[in-house]
Amino acid sequence: MQLDYLYNILSNTELQNLTILLNSNQGNLTLFAPPNNVSSYNNTQLNNMLRYNTVNGSLASNTISEKKQFSQTLLNSPDLVQLPLGASQVIVINKTDNTIFLNTGIVGVKVNQSDIIFILPPEDFNSTMNNYGLNSSYNAFNTVNLISTIESIVGITILVANNEAFESDTDYINYNSSYQSSICSLHIIPELIYSTNFKTITKYNTLNEGKVEVTVSSTDGEIDIGGAKIIYPDILIKNGVIHVIDRIIKRNSSTTPTTTKSTSSASDLPSAAPANFSDSNSLDKKSKIGIGLGVGCFVIVAGAFLILLLKWYRAKHARNKKTGTREASTAETTDA
Repeated sequence: MQLDYLYNILSNTELQNLTILLNSNQGNLTLFAPPNNVSSYNNTQLNNMLRYNTVNGSLASNTISEKKQFSQTLLNSPDLVQLPLGASQVIVINKTDNTIFLNTGIVGVKVNQSDIIFILPPEDFNSTMNNYGLNSSYNAFNTVNLISTIESIVGITILVANNEAFESDTDYINYNSSYQSSICSLHIIPELIYSTNFKTITKYNTLNEGKVEVTVSSTDGEIDIGGAKIIYPDILIKNGVIHVIDRIIKRNSSTTPTTTKSTSSASDLPSAAPANFSDSNSLDKKSKIGIGLGVGCFVIVAGAFLILLLKWYRAKHARNKKTGTREASTAETTDA
């Protein structure tokens, strides 16, 4: 195989900065050589692609295993890469059946003498979602105004439910906008986590103070996150990574169920506020206190009335007794 075309690219005077970088690098480098069909790209694009297809270290084919490795490339332009600590972009490399794959998402790219391809640098979230046809999740994020938030976070992990997940979850569209926003926030982890970095039985913080729990199978390495399974891991974007999952995540200890939209109105309605049990308990106590005071007052008044009635009865009885005594005395005197 001849690499004359690569030599011609690197001899381009407008790419001298890249050539100097390659020659001055302190350690070893591995370059995944481009095919002979890159003439349609301009010099800026060629420069960025060459940087992205060059990784630090010497990667001989016998050192690459089936386990994914995320190798740092020379691509670190702020316009194309927004990773933590100013890190350069990575490329995903693994090997299956003695064939090396440069895997930047769902489709793996073979690397061998008869099939060499130039890997384009990862794009932004918007473009990547469009390229992979993940329209349902994109629309869900867009509806609750989270696209700009996603693209502004340096180092992010987005859990993207595939289109089938939205088709099977017919309830989602009926939730009000506030609850939809809380659900979408559960799919955004504001830190960079490639599939090989997930730790089993670990809770990860999501946007807006949510949490999702991750379980990694010890047998086949299958990753369960928030009740969903990662089916297409590690789609790289310029500021992080996307993992495609098979269902919409709703389980979260800090999120409570909400009411759905009213079918009689097309507008978004706020969630019905849950009953405030502490207030209702306070009201019950007040009622009990009021009843107690009422009963107490009644007892006091009734007691006072009975006392007065008793005094009146005794006084009347005493008067009657005196009157009776006088009448008896008068009768005795008359008889005499």
